[in-house]
Amino acid sequence: MRKVRQNVLIWITLVVLASNAFLGYQIYSLIHPQTASSQTIYLNSSSLSSNQGSTQVIRTLNGTSFSYEYDVRLSVSKLGTYLIGIDPKGFSSLYVLIYKDDGNTTSLSLNNTKAQIVVTDHEFEFKMFVSGVYENNQTVTPQVIANALGLYYQFLSPLNGIGKVSNSSIDHETNSSD
Repeated sequence: MRKVRQNVLIWITLVVLASNAFLGYQIYSLIHPQTASSQTIYLNSSSLSSNQGSTQVIRTLNGTSFSYEYDVRLSVSKLGTYLIGIDPKGFSSLYVLIYKDDGNTTSLSLNNTKAQIVVTDHEFEFKMFVSGVYENNQTVTPQVIANALGLYYQFLSPLNGIGKVSNSSIDHETNSSD
């Protein structure tokens, strides 16, 4: 009789441990959504509209100095924290300033190519000011710079029910470097 009770207690303990491990994994997965499966979306010149009124191009010995302003409109399916970044090709210097309608700004450069932003509307719009020196000898146009910039975004984490980022205490823009 005593041996049966001992076996029952062992089985109950094993079932409780297995269910706790399963539930713990489920809670961890809910709190820490996977970002590896999030698709990175690259934007090209057709995704960006250039404001020709603020164009400046100057040829120098080491390339072409430029300054362009772009209007960017993104349609996102999920609200939350996004990684926005650049993958620049052919620049000896580069500075990107992202200016949102709410007055928040994010800056990117050759040394700081990505940042986190919080998106609270499915239609997300911002102005982007891009300036620098492009090393390539081809004619510098807003389309050439937009394509060489390699602008992309990627979903990181959702908002919770009260409009805050669900997996951290981030509720403002933060820059991060490579």
